[in-house]
Amino acid sequence: MKLLIRIFTCTLFFFLYHTTLSQNKVISTDTLKNKTAQELLTIAASKADTIILKKAIKAAKEENNFDILTDSYYLMGLYAKDEHKLLYNDSIINLKDQFNNSRYPASAYYAKGFYYFNKRNFIKATDNFIKANEYANRYYNKDIIVRSKQNLGLLKQETGDYKQALTIYKENFSYAISKESSLLLPEDYLEIIFSVASIYNELNKYDSLYYYNKLGIRESLRLKDTAKYNVFILNRSKALFNERKYDSSLYNLNQILPYYTSNNDHANLSVTYYYLAKNYFELKKDQQAIGLLKKVDSLYLKSNDARPKTKVKESYELLTSYYRDQKQLEDLIIYQDKTIALTNRLHADELYINKKIVNDYDIPVILADTKKTVEKIKAKEERVTLFSYFLVIIIITILIILFYLNSRRKVYKKRFEELIHKKHNTPLKSITNEKASQKTALNIPDTVITKILTSLEKFEKNKEFLNSKISIAGLAKSIGTNPNYLSKTVNHFKKMSFSQYINTLRIAYAIDSLKSDPMYRKYTLKAIAAEFGFNNTESFSKAFYKETGIKPSFFMKSLEKASA
Repeated sequence: MKLLIRIFTCTLFFFLYHTTLSQNKVISTDTLKNKTAQELLTIAASKADTIILKKAIKAAKEENNFDILTDSYYLMGLYAKDEHKLLYNDSIINLKDQFNNSRYPASAYYAKGFYYFNKRNFIKATDNFIKANEYANRYYNKDIIVRSKQNLGLLKQETGDYKQALTIYKENFSYAISKESSLLLPEDYLEIIFSVASIYNELNKYDSLYYYNKLGIRESLRLKDTAKYNVFILNRSKALFNERKYDSSLYNLNQILPYYTSNNDHANLSVTYYYLAKNYFELKKDQQAIGLLKKVDSLYLKSNDARPKTKVKESYELLTSYYRDQKQLEDLIIYQDKTIALTNRLHADELYINKKIVNDYDIPVILADTKKTVEKIKAKEERVTLFSYFLVIIIITILIILFYLNSRRKVYKKRFEELIHKKHNTPLKSITNEKASQKTALNIPDTVITKILTSLEKFEKNKEFLNSKISIAGLAKSIGTNPNYLSKTVNHFKKMSFSQYINTLRIAYAIDSLKSDPMYRKYTLKAIAAEFGFNNTESFSKAFYKETGIKPSFFMKSLEKASA
């Protein structure tokens, strides 16, 4: 299907027209037997063979394969001549209830619009381009969206709605220079640039005109597109005339005249003749100008192309004005009648096109934009609501934290005051005279217990607990007992483990020292921890908090405030 997709992408330029059946090898009927619709379509596409395409259509109908059927109809529409093109595209449109996808029926409507546009039936062209745009947007075919918008912009330009046309062209230009435009053909890319440049010419915005026109000339040379190169030169010629640079305008027009003459490009040849005539009028060469304007009339009679861009109406008006001034009544009446007839025709087209585009394109676009805006507002409101909830949660959390901190501060303050008024001597009472029954309950000789307790009183009195290397084994050895007896004695009489006992002694001494000696308050926590026998700040802080219910840093700061 890649071959078919490529063919579809190149719709606008009908490159398959240039491949004739006579150039293809004849394929025998036997070769085509038992081929599927898909296989027949692939062969037909590669050979540009309408006979095989008809077989593909028949096979697709038998297989009930709508994908192959519509692709085959589409290719037949490319190959067909004149109104037969419409028949095949209508066949696709008639199948739209059987399927819907990004290609069809949008591409069929677009092909019909393009056919009518080339036939100068702008009313039917408008109808079909709008339909193409509708289906392309519904099933998102960016290629058809851009192409249909481009032609609707051109129709707006033809009816004088330059600002709206510029809006469409600028949207397409933004797409053309984006990464998304990888499938955009070079011809389309150059056409979009030209559309923007030509609109700025109509609006007399020459800085913008020359910017896009130079871009178009540069890109057409890079892409080796002679046709587009010449339309950019023609566009520049118009601007030079409007700026009263008549010699420069004439020079550019005469450069492109042979190209349009040899290629029978009636539309651009008509415009070239018109601006040549305008320049000659300004240079007082009236006869040369009149001869050129009559050539515009002759081209119109051949092509029936009355689009405003061809300048037929303006040419008739110049001829009418000239013959009125010359008092040549017979010629005056001829061109007055032509002017009136053409004006009526253009007016009817303009009224329909403007109304149709406004109702079926502009209004839906505005409504779609409005819907997007409303959705954005709703999304913003939802974000604001979500943010409000989030903010409320944060505020509540902050209030809870503040309440907690305030409550903790009050608790700390109360505990601090209790510590200030509490005397922290050794937390241990003399227990050497406890009843023997309590001593013997440990299954330790009384003499040993007495010795341990006496030694502990001496241990506390001499502040030996401040030694950071103190251990139960070391202390037991210095007392002359074993660690097991020492541990049991401390657990029973001190109501705590040996490590708790040591930490309790250290914290009690630290509190008394901090209260009585202001010098300690100038120490860092690390220095204080070392001073009172702890190996690090963390163990000191944990022991202090466990013993007092407040942190040592708070205790020291509160002492400083109290003393101040």
